[in-house]
Amino acid sequence: MNEFEKLVEQFRTFPGVGRRQAERFAHFITRQDIGSVETLRVLLLKTKETAKFCAACQRLTFEIDEKELCSICSSPNRDHSLLMVVEKDADLNHIERSGVYNGLYFVLGGVLPMRSEVVESAIRLSELEKLLLHLKPHLVEAVLALGLTPEGEYTSDFLKKSIAGTLSKESQAKITVLGRGLSVGSELEYSDRETLRHALNSRQ
Repeated sequence: MNEFEKLVEQFRTFPGVGRRQAERFAHFITRQDIGSVETLRVLLLKTKETAKFCAACQRLTFEIDEKELCSICSSPNRDHSLLMVVEKDADLNHIERSGVYNGLYFVLGGVLPMRSEVVESAIRLSELEKLLLHLKPHLVEAVLALGLTPEGEYTSDFLKKSIAGTLSKESQAKITVLGRGLSVGSELEYSDRETLRHALNSRQ
């Protein structure tokens, strides 16, 4: 395998990138001058070096305070009685851009596989439990905002029981899921603003 093919295979590891698109990326990089390629190399390394995970919501961020919290978790302007659980950073960023939600978040980092046994290591369950216990005194609602895929719905069902167990009967917090509006089989990051608004307003 020559260097070009190795580059193609590296691009194929990217989410949603097939062979043809990976080849286009590789050809594009190959045609660039050395300065442009060096700039890209430096940016990749700097991005990797400066990226941090928020200690509370677990999202990837480049702005973190002395408590290792991101700008969302540390903001006094957010509604700290609301917690939305999403699958990945792209979902959180998409919801933020839509402007339809002003509470806190938690990024699961994945969904549970559809198997007979639950592989809890596929999601950040212990980190979620820690955040729930911290928010418990003033938490009013936990919104499960996962995609309407079989894995997403399976994970939502699991989390309903898990969160209820963590909060216990002492808490009055509701556990809700997004309402109708999202298409069955769809992922959250591809929904438009009005669809998101409708799904949030009709959560149950």
